Amino acid sequence: MFFIAIEKLMALAFVYCRVKPLVEILKGFDFKETLKKKIGFCIDCNMSMILDRASEDLEIIRSERRRNMENLDSLLKQVSMRIYQAGGIDRPLITKRRSRMCVVSGATHKSLLPGGVVLSVSSSRATCFIEPKEAVEFNNMEVSYASFEKAEELE
Repeated sequence: MFFIAIEKLMALAFVYCRVKPLVEILKGFDFKETLKKKIGFCIDCNMSMILDRASEDLEIIRSERRRNMENLDSLLKQVSMRIYQAGGIDRPLITKRRSRMCVVSGATHKSLLPGGVVLSVSSSRATCFIEPKEAVEFNNMEVSYASFEKAEELE
């Protein structure tokens, strides 16, 4: 579209003298190099990823998403440590089940997480993967932020 407009402007230069100086300036401009630099500013070609600075909205969404994940991670570490200290697991463990971050607990200790959502159970039924009640909103926000980020990347 832009290049078509430049071509039309060049055609007009033959008819309208006032346009000639602008056409002369544009002739010396390397549009491909400028476009290449702008793309390089927005996309990391080595990692095949869109950079935060590609748009202000993308930068804000990713910043909020990182902050949300830090809060979720901190909360889950505390909960997992509490389960470990109560003898509910051999070591503190955070994992992901059904696209949601959760903690691991022995089935006998799942009462340590009242109101928590059991996302999965091991085949032996000895281990539960539980989303603590306090983590539900953080996980919901993570799903939303991921969706917002994908939409902004496609825009």
